[in-house]
Amino acid sequence: MSPRLPDLGIIGGQITEILKQDPSRIGAIFANTGSIDIGIVPSGQVGPKQSFVLAALGGTLIVHWREDGELVSQAWSAFSVTGPGSTLLVIEAIIQKNPAVSP
Repeated sequence: MSPRLPDLGIIGGQITEILKQDPSRIGAIFANTGSIDIGIVPSGQVGPKQSFVLAALGGTLIVHWREDGELVSQAWSAFSVTGPGSTLLVIEAIIQKNPAVSP
């Protein structure tokens, strides 16, 4: 298992894809480090009514395959709930194939 650490993203009012679909993803942490609430939604459920809301200044969502199943590997999108933008930190846990082991 390896972490994948993308850059901090600035989330505006438009729905923005923050993670592409990846079957090797087994977990992810989404942390709102900005001063405006952010909505997070998995693919196929884009909209404020189906979103997880991350509160400003530290709201966090953690997804893991043992608890959340296939939802973890789906594409994820985010949008700013109340203002022009906020900062979102995303950390993924992915399975990497060991190149030293041959099939």
